[in-house]
Amino acid sequence: MLGATATKALHDFLAASGKATLACRVFTQVDHPDEVFDTYGRLVGDIEVTPKGKTVNLNQWLVQQGWAFPTFYSSMTDDEINTIIALAKTARSKKAPVWKYLAMTIGLSILDCLSRKRATPAFWRPTKDR
Repeated sequence: MLGATATKALHDFLAASGKATLACRVFTQVDHPDEVFDTYGRLVGDIEVTPKGKTVNLNQWLVQQGWAFPTFYSSMTDDEINTIIALAKTARSKKAPVWKYLAMTIGLSILDCLSRKRATPAFWRPTKDR
């Protein structure tokens, strides 16, 4: 949907450090090694970088900036889920890129459902990491 634009925004954010390469920390919380990547080959974990002396969780940054729609896994802690929900709500209220697009197409209110005692639609419930 906005993959190329999000990739460019992430590139620009990281390039602002002025370094050709940035050290990163990748971490995950899974029960078995074969769960580090999901069915679609996506990393089930977080990536942190420290550009300009400030540590940034890139997963959270992408949601906060409105470049990523939140996704949840069964291995996520309540704190991780609540953080992502809060960041997504802020991005949605600012009509950040992915939210602006979704508002134009389907008028989504899933985050409101998540905030109410986790009464989530079946398609949104965390699935077993694979």
